[in-house]
Amino acid sequence: MSSTHAVKKGNRHRYYVSRRLLTEGPGATAERGWRLPAGEIERSVAAAAATLLEDKSALVTAVEQQRIEAHRIAPILEQTAGWVRKLRSSDQPGEALATLVDRVDLTRSGFKLTLRLPTTMNDPALALEQLVPLTMKRRGVELRLVIPNQPSSRAQVDLVLLKTIARAHRWFDQLVSGEVKSLSAIATREGVSYRFVSKVIRLAFLAPEMVEAIAEGRQPPQLSTELLTKRIRLPLDWDEQKRLLSIR
Repeated sequence: MSSTHAVKKGNRHRYYVSRRLLTEGPGATAERGWRLPAGEIERSVAAAAATLLEDKSALVTAVEQQRIEAHRIAPILEQTAGWVRKLRSSDQPGEALATLVDRVDLTRSGFKLTLRLPTTMNDPALALEQLVPLTMKRRGVELRLVIPNQPSSRAQVDLVLLKTIARAHRWFDQLVSGEVKSLSAIATREGVSYRFVSKVIRLAFLAPEMVEAIAEGRQPPQLSTELLTKRIRLPLDWDEQKRLLSIR
């Protein structure tokens, strides 16, 4: 996969894209390759790397296999703890990943992570490997990675979805108060289609538990603005919504 980026409304978004999609151009279908948000895959790799480095038995085994003297174990473990702190605390773990990660082999069932842990100038870098299971959830054109039972996975708050929900509530309140007379009036004022307004405004009727889950980043990975406004017709009944979207 190759690193690339796109600019949307002045914001720069980074991605990792399968070379096939890049070489085949705009006509390539999503099934022929992957397009993964760079920040998300880097956070997933950072979390897996931190978990691997916290496995002291794996570190000691690697030291023994590479015939590094036993008295070097303690300083290596201390050094490793510093890398773990960087991987856990940094919002942008790129520097630590660039130093530690030798290779990431990605498949649809998971990825194999290979680390090269620097020790000292006299000792060789420690080679560590781990298989990390995951699933992929499609969100429109992009794919999202889901690592089961990963304690370090962070809540992913979808700001676009939150803003769309807030917009729906604002429009609905304006209708109820009489500030605007119709959906057509909103569409004209906002410079969008009537159909768009009619789809977005239904988000004003999302179940409170669902809005809370979205605000906290606990929504299912596939849940997105596109799904709620373009790909399904959202039922008004709250229990039906939660069943349809797998939110408890």
